[in-house]
Amino acid sequence: MRAVVYIDRNSLYYYGGNIGKPISLAIPDTILQDIEVIDDVAFKKLLLQFLKKYAIKPALIMVCFSSQSYFKKELEPQKEAPDMPILLSDFAEIVPFDHVLTKIFTYQKKSAVIALNRDVAYLIRDSLEPFGFKVEGIIPTYILLGESSQPFSLQLAQLIIKHFSSLQAIGFPVHEIESTVTEPNDNEFSGADTPEKKNNNVYVMIGVFAVLILILIYMFFFYKKTPAPTQQQQQQQQQEEERSTPSPKLSPEEDIQTPTQEVGPTIVAKKKSELEIQILNGSGLIGQAGDLQEVFEDAGFEHITLGNAPTQTADKALVVVNEYVSQITQREIQSILTELNIDSRIRTSNDIEGDILITIFQSPNK
Repeated sequence: MRAVVYIDRNSLYYYGGNIGKPISLAIPDTILQDIEVIDDVAFKKLLLQFLKKYAIKPALIMVCFSSQSYFKKELEPQKEAPDMPILLSDFAEIVPFDHVLTKIFTYQKKSAVIALNRDVAYLIRDSLEPFGFKVEGIIPTYILLGESSQPFSLQLAQLIIKHFSSLQAIGFPVHEIESTVTEPNDNEFSGADTPEKKNNNVYVMIGVFAVLILILIYMFFFYKKTPAPTQQQQQQQQQEEERSTPSPKLSPEEDIQTPTQEVGPTIVAKKKSELEIQILNGSGLIGQAGDLQEVFEDAGFEHITLGNAPTQTADKALVVVNEYVSQITQREIQSILTELNIDSRIRTSNDIEGDILITIFQSPNK
């Protein structure tokens, strides 16, 4: 039997196996908040109660994350293939999860990097498998719906089960890929164990011991023949050394030392027409990122890309800039957002992709 577990922020939906219609489980903020695991033990207990309440029987599971439960960045067509590992690593750096699953997915000839919280995905797996369930795949809704955002429904669940095998093949890894370490070959036919090599080692050791013995014999006879100086000779030798050693005097150049000051690299601010800006829409309002793009292009910014972020509530938009963005440009960005009635806060980080990252959130008053 096959079934679907669908995650939409703080809601879990189930369909398939012996369950003929979608059922849901509300997850409290004390257990799961903003797609972050708060209490994994409480989550496992809650899920077990859910399984018992509906008498859900073990099945093969496809875990599906809604568009509100992952981060996405669209990829523009390029003449040359990008460096995929670097692209995935850079995107993972700006995603606010401790552990991230990233992969590039394609929908209708468009591609996007998808990043979701690995802790949430693997917690679902680890919570189900002790009771006979087996998670076969982990997917985002992007590969089925693209940009459109639809609530969980019977039709969507049946579509996932219909394409279960193909989705399993292209989804995120269900288990972490561990690197293998090649152990040295210790079989009995190894060259290190051949009789010829053992004999060579014995000869080398004999030669080393012979040399050491000769050195010890030489040192013994040398020190034996050399008479030890008397106390009077030692005193005379000490007096001669004191008379022959002049007192040190510093030259004027040596007496006065001018400290040198190291000059660090000079950071040259980029022109605003050269800056690369990424705008992530986390407000839940469709098209708000595109509206901001038009305003910034009118202000002279030319390189702007758009993306989505999970809907979150915050008083101010977050603007992250790197060290090449001048204070004048930072004030101009904040002024543009203020004119649009968007309060913002700015911080500096060199870990972002591009030069400026703007994330807009849903106002708590809405």
